[in-house]
Amino acid sequence: MSRWVCTSGSRRRLRFVPVFLLLLSGALPAFGGAGLYVEFFKDTPTQWGGFGSDPNFPKPYYTGVDANIDFIFGNNVNQYFSARWRGYVYVPSDMAGPIGFTTVTDDGARLFLDDQLVLDFWRKQAHQTIGTPQDQCTHSATVNLGEGYHRFKLEYFEWEGGEGDADPCRVCWNGEVIPAGYFFTEDPSELAITEVSHTPGLFNPTAGESCTIHYSLSADANVTITLADRGGSLVRWLVNAAPRSQGANSEVWDGRDEAGAVVPDDVYIYTIEAETSAGDYAVYSPGTGPDPGVANFRGTSPFNPYQGQTCAISYNLSAHALCRVRIGLQNGPLLRTLVDWEPRWSGPNTEVWDGRDESGNIVPVGMYLIAIWADPMPINGIVTVGQAP
Repeated sequence: MSRWVCTSGSRRRLRFVPVFLLLLSGALPAFGGAGLYVEFFKDTPTQWGGFGSDPNFPKPYYTGVDANIDFIFGNNVNQYFSARWRGYVYVPSDMAGPIGFTTVTDDGARLFLDDQLVLDFWRKQAHQTIGTPQDQCTHSATVNLGEGYHRFKLEYFEWEGGEGDADPCRVCWNGEVIPAGYFFTEDPSELAITEVSHTPGLFNPTAGESCTIHYSLSADANVTITLADRGGSLVRWLVNAAPRSQGANSEVWDGRDEAGAVVPDDVYIYTIEAETSAGDYAVYSPGTGPDPGVANFRGTSPFNPYQGQTCAISYNLSAHALCRVRIGLQNGPLLRTLVDWEPRWSGPNTEVWDGRDESGNIVPVGMYLIAIWADPMPINGIVTVGQAP
């Protein structure tokens, strides 16, 4: 008779993403709506501000949309990273004219408006000077802007921090933080991709099922849609610079790759690009979904695998997730990976363990540790099922 105990955990994005980013992600649409598109990269201590200088993480470890830029990175995991926010800032009629823009950062910052570099302080700086006359972290420039939408980009890096080392990142105008509601991922007066969705969320290509991607264009445009796996590798050119009309459009994916083979069971991410004959360009690039919490973790205990009994491991997820379930001895070896980063839906889920290790042998009678990790599911990820192992 095997007995077990269990613990649960939530695997933060690569284990070092600031918590506040996780809480903010998924609250706003990825493109064509309010906020700024943001990417975070891991750097090395010697190649700061390198936007992925850490060779282990050359791609963004987090993407999403932030309502504005008003953050404090406040603990010792928030170091050696760089970030880029981009989109549009709207200047109302009563503010048109000379506007004082200010960055407050530790460490470096570069601010671009309408593709012009207006603030350039790309160097390591000490946050301890904030609020003093010798403050080297607050930098300002006056820019003359007319009413309407203006291209906006802030690049930022954080070098080294520690426990209690408050590292700010803020952008202000005329003495106050630019509030949410003035930033947009796209200029509404230009080409935009909106109302992006797909149906169904999960489908079985081996059974002849397919998935339809829906989107809307604000103008006639040539559209390219690509599908990639979780690692960012291209899986399929679904549409390649094909003309599409203003309004609602849809494309069908049969769950096959470029070679015509059914893709492995997994979650796939699509990107939509559009360009008009006049050269206006827009892109829908989904970010990462909200942090999935694991709750109500329980299971069948005790159970006897020698009599054919199994252990039902049940848990609830607060959001769609990629899950890993592992079984082992506390302070001892791993015995079985029951689920290896497979898609699971929000709400109740159940996994079944037959009491065997990776080699198929029934484990000895004893107490076993079962752990669950949950990784955020990409926004608008398409899940395929049904392929034989």
